[in-house]
Amino acid sequence: MALWSQLDPRSFPNGVVMFCCKELAEVLHPLQPFPRHMFSCGRTFDTSLVSEALEVRQSFTHGVIVLDGDEATWGIVQLSSQGKPSIHSVTQLGHLSANIASRTRRGGQSATRYARNRDGEELAFLRKVAERASEEFADIRSVLVGGRGDMKRKLLPELPQQVRERVACVIDIGCSAGPEGLQTVATHVPEVARQSRCRALDEVVVRFLNLVAETDAHEAPLVCYGEAQTASALRIGAVEHLVVASSHSSATWADLAKDSGATYSEIEPTTELSLRFCQGYGVGACLRYAVDPELLEISGSDLSSDEEAKCLPVQTLRVERPARVSLPMQDPSSDCESVSTATSRSDGLLLKWLESSLTRALQDAAAAESLTMCADVLLFDGNASTDQERLETTVEMLRGEGVPEDVLVELVCHVADLIDDPN
Repeated sequence: MALWSQLDPRSFPNGVVMFCCKELAEVLHPLQPFPRHMFSCGRTFDTSLVSEALEVRQSFTHGVIVLDGDEATWGIVQLSSQGKPSIHSVTQLGHLSANIASRTRRGGQSATRYARNRDGEELAFLRKVAERASEEFADIRSVLVGGRGDMKRKLLPELPQQVRERVACVIDIGCSAGPEGLQTVATHVPEVARQSRCRALDEVVVRFLNLVAETDAHEAPLVCYGEAQTASALRIGAVEHLVVASSHSSATWADLAKDSGATYSEIEPTTELSLRFCQGYGVGACLRYAVDPELLEISGSDLSSDEEAKCLPVQTLRVERPARVSLPMQDPSSDCESVSTATSRSDGLLLKWLESSLTRALQDAAAAESLTMCADVLLFDGNASTDQERLETTVEMLRGEGVPEDVLVELVCHVADLIDDPN
């Protein structure tokens, strides 16, 4: 309370973020006003509001710089986070007068000196604007530069690399570089955001299609598609990036991706690549590690009818590879070999899944590898199957090492198919 009483509200127009404990006291001034108030007292700091604000700034905030030979103005444009890109607010952050001498042909022998002085004043002005841009726009989505004349293009080489890489476009305007110019350039931000999103989604689709094309029919793939297999991959935590066509989109898929820590992208058929995905696949995923389709089929068959209704949207499609995707076809004569090795392949994939899950849970790859080796010995000890007693011993060992319960529950579900039937 003593620290709170020392704060001047005029110095924190957007509110205050305060973290206090016996060891430290930190006060932050948010770049944007927070949507709600929060008071939390617990064993750990609740940084959810700060994280949300950073996510909004990095995803939906764009910088705008307008300048000419007389002045420069810069600010940020906040887009709405729901629906199509639209302007939520435009905030001016600063203004700077140029004070650059006008060009002249007079001066006789001193004309060259006048020109050098003017060029120096112009460069100093551009570097001041670049310095402010570096301070304000280091962590935003993109930057738009606008103005009259060539001054806006002369600014680009002076910008720091991290800001220059974020410049989305340079816009000519017919007004001054004051607040009016800021508002004029800001109107272009929604279209820039829409084009940027389309490019990002096309990159997602290209990666998915490349993984499909590169998959060998005799190897466990790094990609899956179809609603049943994709839902199974989500359940075992194997999905890195979930890709869903807009015609299949639902809150259920987004929730499943969030629960498993996967990135979620909804694809609309607006380009040739996105149309190819929407018509040929509908639902698919890029995986964190290779997963045998047989294991996904096993996981999918473990779902009860009630669980399946929760995990999958009402409409279920059987998706086949489009003819344009060239993949080697499996020889039917190899079916017997595939069946005879299914158990050992599932065993190996189970251990790969366990090591990946332990790495994410413990944040220690070496410890995860050691625990996986121990689990392999306790569960199988060179055999292709296991029993209930070995499973219980393995679970107790992992629980004693601090493995979270959700990982243990998933392990029990996966191992249940490998347990010998006592009858």
